[in-house]
Amino acid sequence: MKSDTELYKIFSTEPNFLFDLIGSPCKGNYSFKSVVIKEFSREMDGLLEPDDPKQPYFVVEFQNQKEETIYERTILEMASLSRDNRHKIFHGIIIFGDASYDPKREPWTSFTQVEGGKFQVFYLLDLLKKLSDEKPGHPMVAIFYPFVEDDLEKLEKNVTKFYNQIINSTLPAQSKERYIEVFIEWLTTRFIQKNKKEILSMLPQMAPFKETQFYKDIYTEGEIEGKIEGKIEGKLEKMQFLKELNDQGNISEELYQIHAANLEKEVSELKKKLKDIQTKDSFS
Repeated sequence: MKSDTELYKIFSTEPNFLFDLIGSPCKGNYSFKSVVIKEFSREMDGLLEPDDPKQPYFVVEFQNQKEETIYERTILEMASLSRDNRHKIFHGIIIFGDASYDPKREPWTSFTQVEGGKFQVFYLLDLLKKLSDEKPGHPMVAIFYPFVEDDLEKLEKNVTKFYNQIINSTLPAQSKERYIEVFIEWLTTRFIQKNKKEILSMLPQMAPFKETQFYKDIYTEGEIEGKIEGKIEGKLEKMQFLKELNDQGNISEELYQIHAANLEKEVSELKKKLKDIQTKDSFS
């Protein structure tokens, strides 16, 4: 599933988490920003920018699909930033969803295999497995759980455990709220048969989160979705009833067609309205 938006939320909230993920020591504090490379009129996934300008800057690209030119694109971004900021040092990081998305293009792949190199490639699923084995209590293990767990029954069973792991972490309150948003967004993507209100019902009803605007928006949208779905069901039942009357000869074909056309139009409009609500916060 697509994940760029959620990954940006995670690492812009706690930039040093990226160093925890790749298993690299972090020297000082960093911020994670979205930067537009004017030369290419393109927005890169993220730039890890140090508070201390003497420390390296990291061009970061997340790749959750196959793209043959991802190595060249990242190197061009590094080169463009380095040319315009000659006093700064730029390193490159590509994080593929898994190894199947890595085109392994030469000579660039060889550059990433140089020990202590400035251009590194990682595979997200491998990184998360290693983090889970070595630091099972790390907040990222919980945040990413809906992303990595293939078994939906197991996912639903463990939702409370990992939700509580985020809530009970030592992260600042604002970071917890942001990560719960990501957690719920990924749950919504995985459980496509459930509406947002049903997703919330899977979670412990913890008062602090219930007071956030994010929770209130989802709950309100879930109620609206339920009402619209009820109206659609009612109109479909009415259409079936009219069809039965027509089949039995109790209503003329002309009258049946008029009513059926009106109901079909109303159902179509309601479905569009429902889709608009469900995709308003869709994932990129």
